[in-house]
Amino acid sequence: MESIENVTPFTKYRARRPGEGLDQRINRLIVLSGLALAIMCFLAGMFVGNRLLPNDRSLDVAYLVVMGICLVVFLAVTQHLDRQHRNAVLGREGEREVGAQLAELERCGARVLHDIQAGKFNVDHVVFHTSGIFAIETKTWSSRRPGVSRLRFDGRSVWKGRFRARRDPTRQAIGQAKWLREHLTGMGLRLKEPVQAIVVFPGWKIDVVGENPLVRVMNPWDLCATIRNSSRSVLTPKQVEFFYSKLRRDQTDGTS
Repeated sequence: MESIENVTPFTKYRARRPGEGLDQRINRLIVLSGLALAIMCFLAGMFVGNRLLPNDRSLDVAYLVVMGICLVVFLAVTQHLDRQHRNAVLGREGEREVGAQLAELERCGARVLHDIQAGKFNVDHVVFHTSGIFAIETKTWSSRRPGVSRLRFDGRSVWKGRFRARRDPTRQAIGQAKWLREHLTGMGLRLKEPVQAIVVFPGWKIDVVGENPLVRVMNPWDLCATIRNSSRSVLTPKQVEFFYSKLRRDQTDGTS
C-alpha cells in the first residue's frame, strides 16, 4: 500500500526562508521552557500534597530544602533559556532584514538562497551574481547607545568601541566560504575563483581600517551596493542561474 505523507506539497520542495533555522531553535526553546515549568509544577504539587496528608511532619524541613534547591535550579534554567530565546529572536530578525535587502539584488540578475544547511552549521545567505559567489554570515548585535552605532574592523578582528569581539565572526565566515566552495565543487561545478566570505552587521556602521583578502566586513546596505555596482565578471548570467538551481535542488533534496 502506498504511504501518504502528511505534508503540504509545496513545503517539500521550497527553498528555506531567512532565519528558518533560528525559527526552529526558538520553537525548541519554547518547548524546553514549557517542560521546565511542568516539572516545577509537578514537584510543587508533590510537596503540597505531602503537607496536606497526615504523614510524618518531621520531613517538612527536608522537603523545604529540596523545593528550595529545585526553585533555584528552575530559575537558573529559565533565565538561561530566556537569554537564548532573546538572542535567537534578535538573530532571526537580523537575518530577515538582510534577506529582504538581498532580495532587491534579484532585480539586477542576482540569485539568493538562505539558511544553507551544512551539517553542524549553516550559511545564512548565499548570493550568486556575475561578480562572484558570496557566502554571507549575519551578526545581529544589540547596542545600548542611541543613534548611530559603529563597529571597527582592523583586518583581523571586529571591535565594539574599545572591546574586541570575543568570538571572531570573520573566521566563521571564512570557514563557511571554504565549505561552500568545496561543496559546489563536489557537485561538479567549476569555480574560477574562491567563494567570497562576507560578515554583515545589520543596523551598524562599519569603519574598515584594515583589509583582509579572505573576508570583508560591512553592513547590508554597503554589501548590496557593492554587488550591484561591481564591474567584475566572474560568472555569466547562465552560470548564475545554473549554479543557483543546482544548490537549491541539492538543499531541497537533502531536507525533503
